[in-house]
Amino acid sequence: DSKDPRYLLRKLDPSKYYPVYGDDSTLTEDAPTRGKFYVRLEKGDSNIMWGNFKTTITGTEFVRYDRGLYGARGQYASETSTPSGERTTKVEVFAAEPGTIAGRDIFRGTGGSLYYMRRQNITLGSERVSIEVRDRDTGLALATKVLVPTQDYEINYLQGRITLKSPLASTATSDFIVQSGTLSGQEQFLVTTYEYAPSLEANKDKATGGRATQWVGDHVQVGVTGYEQTGAGRDQKMIGTDVMIRATPGTYIKAEVARSNGTGDGETLSLDGGFTFISRQSNGSTAYAKRIEAAADLAELKPGLNGRLAAFWQHKDRDFSSPGQITTNREASEAGIKATTRLNAQWGLRAQLTDKRDEFRSYQSAEGNMIYTFNEYWKGTVGLKGDTQTLRTLSASPTLNQEGRRIDSAIRLDYDSHRDWTAYVFGQKTLDRTGTRNPNNRIGVGGTARVTENLTGLAEISGGDGGLGGKLGTEYKVNDEQTVYVNYTLDPDRTDIISTGAQGMLVGGARRRYSDSFSVFGEERYRSSIGYTGLTHAYGLDFVPLQHWKTGLAIENGKLHDPFAGDLQRVAASGSIGYSHAGLAYSGKVEYRHDETPLRERETWLAANTLSLKMSEDWRAVGKLSGAFNTKTVGDFVDGNFFEATTGFAYRPVTNDRLNMLFKHTYFQDAPSPGQVLPGGLSLGYAQRSQILAVDANYDLLPWLTIGGKYAYRIGELKDRVLDGPWFDARAQLAILRLDIKAIREWDFLAELRSLDSSTASDRKTGALIAVYKHINDNFRVGVGYNFTDYSDNLTDLSNKSRGVFVNGLAKY
Repeated sequence: DSKDPRYLLRKLDPSKYYPVYGDDSTLTEDAPTRGKFYVRLEKGDSNIMWGNFKTTITGTEFVRYDRGLYGARGQYASETSTPSGERTTKVEVFAAEPGTIAGRDIFRGTGGSLYYMRRQNITLGSERVSIEVRDRDTGLALATKVLVPTQDYEINYLQGRITLKSPLASTATSDFIVQSGTLSGQEQFLVTTYEYAPSLEANKDKATGGRATQWVGDHVQVGVTGYEQTGAGRDQKMIGTDVMIRATPGTYIKAEVARSNGTGDGETLSLDGGFTFISRQSNGSTAYAKRIEAAADLAELKPGLNGRLAAFWQHKDRDFSSPGQITTNREASEAGIKATTRLNAQWGLRAQLTDKRDEFRSYQSAEGNMIYTFNEYWKGTVGLKGDTQTLRTLSASPTLNQEGRRIDSAIRLDYDSHRDWTAYVFGQKTLDRTGTRNPNNRIGVGGTARVTENLTGLAEISGGDGGLGGKLGTEYKVNDEQTVYVNYTLDPDRTDIISTGAQGMLVGGARRRYSDSFSVFGEERYRSSIGYTGLTHAYGLDFVPLQHWKTGLAIENGKLHDPFAGDLQRVAASGSIGYSHAGLAYSGKVEYRHDETPLRERETWLAANTLSLKMSEDWRAVGKLSGAFNTKTVGDFVDGNFFEATTGFAYRPVTNDRLNMLFKHTYFQDAPSPGQVLPGGLSLGYAQRSQILAVDANYDLLPWLTIGGKYAYRIGELKDRVLDGPWFDARAQLAILRLDIKAIREWDFLAELRSLDSSTASDRKTGALIAVYKHINDNFRVGVGYNFTDYSDNLTDLSNKSRGVFVNGLAKY
């Protein structure tokens, strides 16, 4: 059903009709839906629903669909299960009109906690945040951890800002000791998917899809997955099938084939926490992807053995597009074999073969570690790695542009005190190299230490052919309410595709909750590299200066210079204040954003203010003021303004409630820019400026008869956005006479006579509305009715789409 295109401000001001009802009620959204209807029916683990939901199309590498949508979804899980506890049959299907656009941002760990998403005004609850550990040489995901809201991170939806509870380092522990660069470990990324609104325009995109899996016997599972979405520049059809043959829980073979057609949503990559982005999106041609993988748990195959074998191969055609699996100018393929085993109590072995071919290079490697455990404190490792790199096209990374073969050997000695500290020393030497490959000799030391109960630190420093490299990090937990951290990384030999050379990043930050009334956060981030320089700042506080007051402030400011993307400046600030005491409550919030690049500039102000007053037990009053204004717009940023001011009164007598009255006055201005259009180029229709006065009253004549009435008057102006013509008057008055009859036990009847008079157009519409209600119990009744008029009783609604059947449920407590 239709959704409110002004949902940005509805987040701040959820009331839609009368701003106050005088009964001290509150609104709780137990049924999340952006439209007019929500239903969910459950039986066991199966359900069908209409409303807002998150898809869970996973289980395959190529056909994944992870979005927060609005529409219909059905999930079925059979009552029968396999011996390993999995449902024999599982089906999920959905059909949605999202009203939003999907975004996917990938951030390289910076050592800090603050990350800025590509988009602002994120849809509430639509985000999915995870940490991925990726192989430094091949970029393949090795491990994924899904983060939990409030427990692992906090998010500001309006500003598009994520604050992690713990800083995210740029590297994670690796299984192999030969380093490809100046920093040890695999690469860490923060991966976010979310939904956002396309400015203030309506979005009529569609999305349908689903996945079904079926176990055939106890050892074979077959799956089919697909989806289709429409949207300007994002149309895509995906279909895939997979089959798995599983001997034991840890021993299996799985094959998958998928086909994509269309560009899809694409993704953006940021190396600096969200101050610069590189976008990736395929060209949209039909493309196929194939994958086969196998794994074996040696202990399951033969008692006494200890270890695991795994292998995979996958190939993606040029222009294949799937979340996390995008190819652009050339086909890509990856293959690998990995073995891990414990020979006895002292000796262990790890080995890996890798082959990767993408649009930039062809890369093959073989490496292995032999581990010897001396005792519970000491461990030694010897490693050997050989790789060959062939250039397919130039990239921005000097390291990826090298060609030839290289063989490196390494040795590392680790000590674990089993108390408060660990230490290691390592060295590696290039035994052979050809072509333009640089030597990779390096020696270094590192370790971790728990200095006190609250202070922990890590350090690594190394020197060699690539230059000085290292990392230093400390985190001090003053108490449960305060944490301070400092992290520095220096990596002159980056292998990122978009890296332009040596880079160092220093991040320092603090989070402190002093009390229930005062908390602050701050982070400073300095980045230095060949071509990239910049200093960014972020500060914020929440403060309750007196018992009944609360204030908040947040500021972000940053500037970067990039020889490819140019200069980027971002300033975002928000301030809030609140007061509540003795029947008087006020809350106000102002947000300012300035985004600027050489081609784009925008200044936006957003404000929301609410004042409520309990004048007596019978009278309530509310005043609200909300708006969004663009004071400067240059480039492809869309200008869209919105303003609404509302005053409301409610008379709800406590001792004699035969008479109830509601009143409101609204000033409403909806003035989006002429550039805002629907997909396909259709105009959004009319802009309007309106003042509306409305009064609504009910009076109980008899215990079984209630009369009611409504009168509303609009002083308005309309403007044709297609022709961009002048404003013209659009005055109207609405009158409704209503009867509620409780003539039959457990049944109620409702009848309304309606009249809408548009004086400017000399047009009068008269009609009726009827309904019948059935009492389910003393607290709930449900009814069905028909509106014979095509206009709404909300005079800001100019759509004339209100005719037809409606269903209504009413509850009282």
